[in-house]
Amino acid sequence: HSYECPLPSCVLYDTSSTLPMIPRDMVLRMLDRFGPERFLFGTDFPMWSPKEELARFLALGLGEDVNEKILYGNFMKLFDLHDEDETEGA
Repeated sequence: HSYECPLPSCVLYDTSSTLPMIPRDMVLRMLDRFGPERFLFGTDFPMWSPKEELARFLALGLGEDVNEKILYGNFMKLFDLHDEDETEGA
């Protein structure tokens, strides 16, 4: 399986066009192997419905912390973006 191969730490994975096709146990193995910090949520819109892709992702039951990283936090970190709440006090 390709998810078992070593990859550079700068490589990130996204969920686009994968959630409908891979079993939950494979997703969990990949998260365990690489860590949730290396995953980004994606929908491949217009190929897939964003609403349905989000439902598929949430159905994995990964927990609030992992969901926050994959759905939002990792993207913000990758592009060095900050919440308005964080920048207002600066």
